[in-house]
Formats: sequence, structure tokens, C-alpha cells
Amino acid sequence: MSRTTRRALLLLTALALLLRSAHFVAIAGSPFPLLQLEVPGGDMAAHWAWSEQILAGDWLGRSTYHQFPEWMRAIAPIETWHRWWGGEKIFHREPLYPYFLALARGILGRGALLGVLGLQLALGALQPLVLFLLARRLFDTRAGLLAAAFGAIHGPFVYFESALLRDWVPPLLDPLLLVAILRARDREKAGSWILAGVLFGLSILIRSSLVLFLPLALGWIAWMGRDQLARTARAASFFLLGLALGFAPLAARNLAVGAPILAMTNRAPEAIVESNAADSIPIGMPIPESMPGILERAGGSARIAAVETAKQYEGRWGSLLRLQVLKLWGAFDPREHADNLDYEYGRWISPAIRWAPGFAMAGLFGVAGILLFLRRGGGHALVVLYVLSVLGGQLVTVIVGRYRLGLTAMLIVMGAGYAVWCWDHLRPKVTREAILAISILPLLIAAH
Repeated sequence: MSRTTRRALLLLTALALLLRSAHFVAIAGSPFPLLQLEVPGGDMAAHWAWSEQILAGDWLGRSTYHQFPEWMRAIAPIETWHRWWGGEKIFHREPLYPYFLALARGILGRGALLGVLGLQLALGALQPLVLFLLARRLFDTRAGLLAAAFGAIHGPFVYFESALLRDWVPPLLDPLLLVAILRARDREKAGSWILAGVLFGLSILIRSSLVLFLPLALGWIAWMGRDQLARTARAASFFLLGLALGFAPLAARNLAVGAPILAMTNRAPEAIVESNAADSIPIGMPIPESMPGILERAGGSARIAAVETAKQYEGRWGSLLRLQVLKLWGAFDPREHADNLDYEYGRWISPAIRWAPGFAMAGLFGVAGILLFLRRGGGHALVVLYVLSVLGGQLVTVIVGRYRLGLTAMLIVMGAGYAVWCWDHLRPKVTREAILAISILPLLIAAH
């Protein structure tokens, strides 16, 4: 890396830190931090309460924390929900973020709410670095710096880094995971593959739907090494070993408390019904009337919940297909659909992000980049597979803006590559490829 590049990256990181510092000052003088602990049934207060229970000494979660808001109480008693969840000892959601909160509070002080939010924003200032690493590996230094610049000032990144929600972590961890896989592929060393696997395990413990990416990543490893089967089998073995190491703390905890060894969260059956039932609305999380009956028949099984949900349509598969198209469209909607916290409220209280770019530009350029580089294979194919896995996860959840932050990070990277490609092809001369590249944007803008 040249000195000029290092200086530019340092300046972009400083910009990210400056913007986040200004946002921190704005929210520190507002009701926003304490409001997160007061939203009835909110995930933010639940994460804080869960971390409080950990700090009180229950590090294994023997008295497993579960949210039980009013809407759940109105449907059934807690004992019934335990049965519907598949068991009382299964974590309510992926555990890594609440344990991060407990660790941060243990260091900063149990009541250090502002300190925790400040720490998250400081870690978020590393966003330009991870986007640079991935974009430079896929394209070149120019694309890396462009991706870093956009990641430094992307409004939703900054806002959710100041929230007691896990969603700020995937934009940091998932690009780093892809860099680790690509690096391991280049180096072909056992340690590199193990490190990539450990990062994958940690990423899953933040957001379990990333497990959909695992078979795609393994397929990519196999395809890339199809001419050297023995070396590829060795790489995949070390990668899975690392995955097992990353997952081992949860497996050990589950064995200790009597939960299913691979259980990460009890959310899947409920999410499937909420977003796919014939009487569901995939925006705003209204509770379908069919939910209790389906959960009773499913008994904690996501597979049975999916089958029972599909039976509701009685062969009207067109209705189910339209629902999935709506959810996929929602994943690319420029608006930030709210749940627990509203991004528009954040823009209102924080001048730092009021004029920060949102999803629209990242989505437009990112989709254009994916379409343009679809046939390149290699690392570009790995990013496309990641995007497909995230969109697959969108099919089992509702439309919420914060759920797509990991996807946004990849779109920023691909969009940066697209912008640099256009520059290279337009500057010397107009070619057919340049015309094709530019023509993608008006189509996307018109679609939005």
C-alpha cells in the first residue's frame, strides 16, 4: 500500500470518527439513549436486560432470558411459548451481541449507557477500513477508497451504531469474513482457513440467517479448487474446523444447560409465520391470527412451521409468490422501514446524519455493479452468493430497514467497483460497454 493510499485511508477513518462523534454529541443531549430502554417490548431494552442478567452471574444463561411483551401475553402464557419455542433453554435470539454488551458494561460500568453507545460508534468508525479491504481485493485501490468514503458517511450505519441492536455488527463483520475467505483462498494456509471459519462462526452467532451462506461458501470453495481436489478438501476441512471453534462456546453452553446442541435462537418459527402466513402483512410486524395454531403444530420446528404456513394457501401459490416478490422489493426500497427505532427520528435529532447519504445511492450503484460483474467469477461470485443468501433470509422475515445493513455494505463495495469501471471506460472513449453500464442506472432510477 502506497503512502498516499495510507494517508487517504487515515483521513477517511478520521472522517468516519468525526461524523460519529458529532452524532454522539447530538444524541447525548436528547432523550434517544434512555428512550431505547423505555420502548415497551423493544429489542433494545431486552438486550440491556439480558446483559444485566449475565452481569448478575448467569453467564451460561441457565435462567434463560426471554422477551415476553404484552402482545405475547395476550396470546398465551409463558409455559405455552416455551413449548412453541422448542424449549425454555434455547436462547431467545443469537447470543453474541448481548454478551458483547455485558462485557462492555463490565468494563465501562453497568450503568454506562452512553459509554456503550460511544464504544459502538468508535468501532463503527472502522467501517471504511473493512470496506476498503474488500473493495481493493475485488477491484483496485481506487474502488477501495471510494467504498471507504461512502461507508464513512452512510447515515444508517451511523444511526444503528448508536442503538442497542445487533444490526450494526454485520456491516463490519461480514465484509471482513469475505476478505478472510478470499485471503485464505490466495494463501492456501491452514491458519488462514481456520481464521475464516472462526469469523464465520462468530458472524452466525450475531445473525443466524447467515447460515444460508454456508453451503454457498463451501460450494464456492469447491468450485474454485475443482482442479485440485485434495487441496480443496483440505481447505474445506480447516474452514469447517474454524467454524466449529467459533461455534464451540455456544455448543458447550447448550450441553451444560440441556438445550439442543446447535440451537442458536428460537425466533425462526415465529418469523416464518409473521412474514409468510396467508393472513400476514410483511411490514410493521402485525401478528397474524393464524400464528398460535401454526406454532402449536410446529412445536419449535422451523421446518414444520414452514410446511404448516404453506398449507394455508391451499394451492394459491401465486399469492405466496407475490408476497415474496414484495419482500424482495422491500429489501431494495430506498426508504428505511422502521422497527423498534425509526431512522427518520434519528435524522431529526442528529444534524450529523441529516444530510448523510442513505440507501438509495448504495442500492442503485450496487445493483448495477452486481449486474456488470456477474460473469467475472472469483471473489465477485462470492459476493454475489452472499447477496443471494441475504435475500434468501429476507424470505423468512418482514421488511425492516436495519435488517439489510450487511447487504448494504456489499452493495457499497460493488457500487464502488461499478463507478470506477464507468470512469475507466468513459474517460478515454465511449464504448458499447460504457453505454451499457450507464444505461443500467436510468432503469434502476425509474424502477425506484
